[in-house]
Amino acid sequence: MLKRILSRLGSPYFLCILLFIGFSFYALDLGRDHTRWHSFSDPYDYIAQSRHSWTSIDLYAPVRDGDFDSRPFTVPVIYKLLKQNHDRIVDFQKIFHFLSALSFVLALFMIIRNRWLRYLLALFVFFIFSWYNFLGWTILLLSESISTSLFFIWLATGIYHFVKHRWDSFLIHLVITLLFSLTRDSWPYILVVAYGMLTSALFFSKTGQYKTWLVMLGVGLVLLGAQSRMADKGERYRLPVMNNIVYKIIPDEKATAWFISRGMPCAGLLKQEFGTPGFDVIKLFKAYNDPAFDELFRWIKAEGKSVYMKYLITHPAELLMLNSTPEERHKIFSYDMFYTHSDFQNKTINTWALPRFGWVAALFLAALSAAAGFWLKKPLLFFPLFMSLVFVANIFLLFSADALETGRHLYQTIILVQIVSVISILMILDCLILKGIRNEVIKFKVIKL
Repeated sequence: MLKRILSRLGSPYFLCILLFIGFSFYALDLGRDHTRWHSFSDPYDYIAQSRHSWTSIDLYAPVRDGDFDSRPFTVPVIYKLLKQNHDRIVDFQKIFHFLSALSFVLALFMIIRNRWLRYLLALFVFFIFSWYNFLGWTILLLSESISTSLFFIWLATGIYHFVKHRWDSFLIHLVITLLFSLTRDSWPYILVVAYGMLTSALFFSKTGQYKTWLVMLGVGLVLLGAQSRMADKGERYRLPVMNNIVYKIIPDEKATAWFISRGMPCAGLLKQEFGTPGFDVIKLFKAYNDPAFDELFRWIKAEGKSVYMKYLITHPAELLMLNSTPEERHKIFSYDMFYTHSDFQNKTINTWALPRFGWVAALFLAALSAAAGFWLKKPLLFFPLFMSLVFVANIFLLFSADALETGRHLYQTIILVQIVSVISILMILDCLILKGIRNEVIKFKVIKL
């Protein structure tokens, strides 16, 4: 009995529970710096939306009203459950952050079988989740923390359903998908890409599983349609299109002429106010509610979004970032931003240790893991490559979505690069170890015969 208890206490699963409890208390002990988000407008929008009653349509799909900008409803609903209490929200985000780490590790245990590699996996994942560039978002009343936590839980439940392939695992993944997709307007697009890739791969591999993921692809398309309608109703594209015009169109005379030919008003005023590089961003914030730009915002509401999308389609160099400067492309791998760069940084561990891997190394290692999966006929070893391709799609989408917020919206990229690199290494090592063990068993049987 004692031996069995000691064995369980030393298991990788017990280590995960200890890490979850330990890091959650560690995060809670770091305090709540509310001054970090007081100057942002987003938190006040989330809180205002969360004050509507449960039966009000304005909680789920509100319209823009004055200074209030509508948001997807998952974050406001969570804020409502926490009664708009700032301390509770921050504490919830910290615990939820490490709960997502726990679920992600436990799901990866279904792929990595070696006991010692599981220890390394658990330690690494909780280690990177405690990086201030990641953990630091939990003290802000923004959507980033909850959205990213649900992203990792979405991945975890996806792995769980892929392995178990049961109705209960499907329903769990479906519920998480619904909550996750409604944290940001961009996620339904990524869901369609992810489920489309997975369905196609499984269909051509002639396994029976593709039917389940075809259903999820259908769910993703429904969510994309619903989210687009709610975004149109709430005019959520209003500011991103304005930001893209200011940062990407006005500096380019040919692009400006193209937009003018499609009816864009106020071109002269935009050139006058924002034509000089390095203008004060506060001037842009004031323009959002400046009556001088009312005609421009009416045009954006009527046709500006579709005109900008047509511009990207007809100018693929813009969509593929070929005309972007190195400084703009560097934002794809942003970290150490002012959002998390504060006294909070000095209180957290591993400041010196990360990041360690670049995107080339991550893609190479993910490809090696996929090659091992093809060689051993283990589809789960394609997971790092799947993660990489999903986030490549995310990069192209968000890089074109809002020029002002590129770094903030893509802060997960550098984190995913580290995670993909390490789990790829561990999966490859796990394959080599298992292959070595099997070879030894075969040799022993041959000798014995």
